[in-house]
Amino acid sequence: MVRKRFLPALLFAAALSAYACSNHDDPSGGDQNQAARESFIEIMNETPQGITIQQPDEISPDVRIQVNGKTLKKSDLQKKIRLKMKDRKASLSSEEQIKMQKDLAGQFVDNFITRVIFSDEADRLGLRASQDEIDREYEKIQGQLPPNKRLDDYFRENDITHEDIVLDIRIRKLMAMETAGLSKPSKTDIERFYEEHRERFVIGRTVHVRHILLALNPGEEAASRQAKKKKIEEIRSRLTAGEDFAELAALYSDCPSKEKGGDLGLIKIGQTVRPFEKAAFSQEVMAIGEVVSTEYGHHIIQVIESHPEKVMALSEVRDRIAEYLAKQNEMDAFAALNDRLRKKAVIVHNRQP
Repeated sequence: MVRKRFLPALLFAAALSAYACSNHDDPSGGDQNQAARESFIEIMNETPQGITIQQPDEISPDVRIQVNGKTLKKSDLQKKIRLKMKDRKASLSSEEQIKMQKDLAGQFVDNFITRVIFSDEADRLGLRASQDEIDREYEKIQGQLPPNKRLDDYFRENDITHEDIVLDIRIRKLMAMETAGLSKPSKTDIERFYEEHRERFVIGRTVHVRHILLALNPGEEAASRQAKKKKIEEIRSRLTAGEDFAELAALYSDCPSKEKGGDLGLIKIGQTVRPFEKAAFSQEVMAIGEVVSTEYGHHIIQVIESHPEKVMALSEVRDRIAEYLAKQNEMDAFAALNDRLRKKAVIVHNRQP
């Protein structure tokens, strides 16, 4: 997956994460679908919060918004919303469909405004994207995709156009000018942030563990389960008698960690199933634990190291804090410029049905 940078994400990405993990029944009822369709007209005519409405005397019925003379048609807005909802609609109730349509409409309209005003400002300042810069951007994106993923397929699936790439480059140049005078976070800024947010730098207790697993399959017969329990007790007896843990893990464990002698590395609270966690965080270091049964099967656990909760030292996180604060300054500068450009823009909303 390509990680979009800060500015393109603000301009072009629609925030759908709230819906991505929904798991509802398919709303196949006619009334639900009809309600969602009827809400669409209202959604097309809503104005994003915080934007001044200017109602034109004459404007094409299919125009949703006009910004500095450039228009977004309602029909194009509908296409964008339907494309984004295509793979999620079946898992949403009618109420959730309406909410998603409303959220997406607001995001697309807001993104359109931002695209236009930043593009116009880049035009005013004569900022262009050279062919060499465009080629490098394409190469960079392609390099972040899986080997079998075509660039044009990725663009189509994510509704990204060549114009988006060009505008991305131009906006980065614009923001480079806007942030040129920003000072780097000072030592005092970094130390103040660290002191005011120490809870962010707490590392909870961790244990370094290895295990041997004899896996149980769903519906496995009682006789087979009992045989596996007897087998793992025999393995534990061999361990307590002094045989090498890593060698027995390699021989008998059903976990992929067998290739590393059963080593699972560091684990923290909440990372494993409860019975495993309870045993791992209560055992003495290097002791061979009692057999623990979980939904995955029977385990023998050995704690190699135990690390108490600690607060990371400022020296360990200073660079990360500095980077975070610098990004916050960039975001503030972007927001300030966005506000200034919107105040100067001629934005006309069409609220006609």
